[in-house]
Amino acid sequence: MAITLPKILKKILITCLAIALILLSVGIYFWPTNPQISAFLLTKQTQLNWQQIFKTNTNQAKLTLRTLQVGQIQMDRNILLQSHNFKDDWEGRYDSLDVFSHVIEHPTEGLFLVDVGFAKEFKTSTDGNYNWLMRTMASSSGIKNDLDVSINEQLDINQIQSEKIKAVFMTHFHPDHSSALSDLPEYINVIADQREYNLLSNLINNAFLQNRTWQYLDFEFSQTIAPFQQVIDVFSDQSFFAISTVGHTAGHVSYLLNTTDGWILLAGDATHFSFGFENNIAPAAIGKSLQKQAVESLNAIKQFKQQYSFIKIIYGHEK
Repeated sequence: MAITLPKILKKILITCLAIALILLSVGIYFWPTNPQISAFLLTKQTQLNWQQIFKTNTNQAKLTLRTLQVGQIQMDRNILLQSHNFKDDWEGRYDSLDVFSHVIEHPTEGLFLVDVGFAKEFKTSTDGNYNWLMRTMASSSGIKNDLDVSINEQLDINQIQSEKIKAVFMTHFHPDHSSALSDLPEYINVIADQREYNLLSNLINNAFLQNRTWQYLDFEFSQTIAPFQQVIDVFSDQSFFAISTVGHTAGHVSYLLNTTDGWILLAGDATHFSFGFENNIAPAAIGKSLQKQAVESLNAIKQFKQQYSFIKIIYGHEK
């Protein structure tokens, strides 16, 4: 045993080093030299609390919101949940998941989207425009994707001109939220948390290969509005708030909207669907640190909903 153990350890170390070098080389190869990532310009943030914001909402700008279904996913929903300390045969476990893009119109700032859903390639293939890594992951997990009406077709149906869209705000860069960026004109800016522009985001999708303007929300300039630690009043008019809800990914963002139909929280995958939210089960995340943050983000959203029950939540994959 004393003779063979060092050999085994050596093989393990060499294998780990080889894997690390492969991942690094793949990351360098796919990480774009262009475009450059720049900060989304924010105006000075006014320190307020939610009671003040909700009390004065009659004087604030109101957004219009239309949620488009841009795909469906057939999978075991347990894969998306962090804890499996619950009954395996819960009702709805194998129900398909809706994929969304949210069309938002601001009275002065114009038209923008939150997430974009599946690309048009998913109309003819379950793998759509996934890269090799995502194809492998989806296949090994038994995940099937589908798209009936592409985002551009839905924009046409709703008489929304894509050239009027100023930007896409991302909850995160997982391909079921971002792959249809390839269907949209490259002059449309994309905005996400700075922490979302990372190696993993690059490895699992092709979005960053597009020659468009990529911007980041700098949460260094955010404010704490309990129960959330980092909140940005994006347009400084209390109509559209970006809320850091990291965990599911390193830079996940949820968005709170003051709409003509009331206050709506676009939770993104900080909570995928009602079963996870109602049973206090945080979304899956990679690594213990992000798993812990995912739990904290879910707890904050639940506390927020408990305090302000009039807020409607649209989950990442369920209305």
